[in-house]
Amino acid sequence: MDKKRIIFISYRREDSAYAAGRLYDRLGLHFGSDRVFMDIDTIGLGEDFVQVIENAVASCDVLVCIIGKQWLKATSSTGQKRLEDPSDFVRLEIVSALDLGVDVIPILLDGAEMPNLETLPTVLEPLTRRNGLEINVSEAEIATAMQQSKHKAKALKS
Repeated sequence: MDKKRIIFISYRREDSAYAAGRLYDRLGLHFGSDRVFMDIDTIGLGEDFVQVIENAVASCDVLVCIIGKQWLKATSSTGQKRLEDPSDFVRLEIVSALDLGVDVIPILLDGAEMPNLETLPTVLEPLTRRNGLEINVSEAEIATAMQQSKHKAKALKS
């Protein structure tokens, strides 16, 4: 990666891929798509996705964490809550960002509520202290989320 990525978009495909895609498109128009990381559009064929994600989180200024209504409830094929699994990619992305001091912005999607301490694994508890944004998916609200992310990224670049 020759340029520092500005924004990393963390999301669960099952409940927020549509919003993540729209946000990626909007941020990409403003910053350039090479400055915004979203797994499906950024990881090349044959690349080690764990390594790519770790590098992307380490080199971003802001991690936007899209929390849909099923974000906390998502389970694996064995019935385990995915956030309880240390190898869950969403968990790894957020924990890495928090550990590295990257600003994490929760985006509460379509009526999703901010997780509380009792609902999160201990390593994710710092997420509950992050100021976030509630949005319902519409062009205006995606634009608002983009504007706020853009302002945060600009402030960090200064």
